[in-house]
Amino acid sequence: MNGYRQKRIRCFDWQYAAEYLTDFLNLFRTPAEASSSGGGASTFVYRSHPSKPNDTLMAINYAYMLGKLLLDEPMFADSSLKIALENILRYDSAYLGNFPGAISG
Repeated sequence: MNGYRQKRIRCFDWQYAAEYLTDFLNLFRTPAEASSSGGGASTFVYRSHPSKPNDTLMAINYAYMLGKLLLDEPMFADSSLKIALENILRYDSAYLGNFPGAISG
């Protein structure tokens, strides 16, 4: 990828598409602190509106990630994030809840 994002999912200009994309995405961005220690660093959190569906966004995300799997592309740009998620899914049974035998390690 050489430092830039591949643009596989594209749309026409925002000024024309804003109404449709806002409805399609059904997300809003809110500022949040990056750490629980309150160090002052900030980031953004994307949340969906609780009373509006976001099924289309979830379907597109599923198809996009499936495409990455089929093309043998990495799902995570940051390998440490991949390792952390794998460790949670394999070893942290408290995080998974009551799913005996759902994930074998």
